[in-house]
Amino acid sequence: MPRCGKRDDEGAHRTATCCHYGYGHRRLFAPDGGRRGANPRCNKATAASIFSPNIDARGGRIVKLMEEGALVAFNSAVDAVECAISLQEELARDQEELPSGERIVLRIGINLADVVIEGDDLLGDGVYVAARLEASAEPGGICIADAVHRQLGGKCRTAFLDGGEISLKNIARPVHVWHSGIRQ
Repeated sequence: MPRCGKRDDEGAHRTATCCHYGYGHRRLFAPDGGRRGANPRCNKATAASIFSPNIDARGGRIVKLMEEGALVAFNSAVDAVECAISLQEELARDQEELPSGERIVLRIGINLADVVIEGDDLLGDGVYVAARLEASAEPGGICIADAVHRQLGGKCRTAFLDGGEISLKNIARPVHVWHSGIRQ
């Protein structure tokens, strides 16, 4: 599988990191497949089958699939955002007939940053910022850092609303954020 990002002389990579998380976290991505109150439709295998086609189509790769979501890397911020939009739209469309308690609803955070690839993992503040942006997204929405928004330059089919600078848990500096109008 190709690596995402461009290596510099120190081993860091410039990459758009995208964190996808289920709304309700462990309630949706329960390791028991939902036998203890989690959504029975959503487990790691289901999540991978939902994420993979959209991610693969845009040259991304799933770095890590966790009980509560996935860390995904892209070479392009535009591709990361287009993937997130497609994923949210597809989930909403495919689940409109389901009762709300059975829907898989994601929050997505996207950041553009230098990260370190260690084995099969991505490390660094950029990954943590993406995870915190996910927590700032509305259910069914996307929250992107200003660095990502600047890369879009009118190449995106969804408008993003300026959320201003916000403080993120365990991140020293405020981060300027933008929110999608997509909601479920």
